[in-house]
Amino acid sequence: MVYTYQPAFLGMNELLYCSIKDLAITIGAGIRIEGRQVIVSLKNKQATVDLDSKDVLVQGGVVYAPVKAIVLKLGLKYTRGEEGIIIE
Repeated sequence: MVYTYQPAFLGMNELLYCSIKDLAITIGAGIRIEGRQVIVSLKNKQATVDLDSKDVLVQGGVVYAPVKAIVLKLGLKYTRGEEGIIIE
């Protein structure tokens, strides 16, 4: 994964956060902004990230959001185990 400035990190809520742009590039998804929402699309599925959500962080114009909710909505598998976090 190529990071913009801030690597992925675990939030205080134990959720893995990543730049939405970096996540979209890594999984080959499209990304667009509509109003106060960022929409990530992959194949025939999409995940909407509300910029006003308490779980979303905006730092220097970069949007960070919990990875798990996005990838699950896109139909990908998210596994967290001893070897780390795997998205497939």
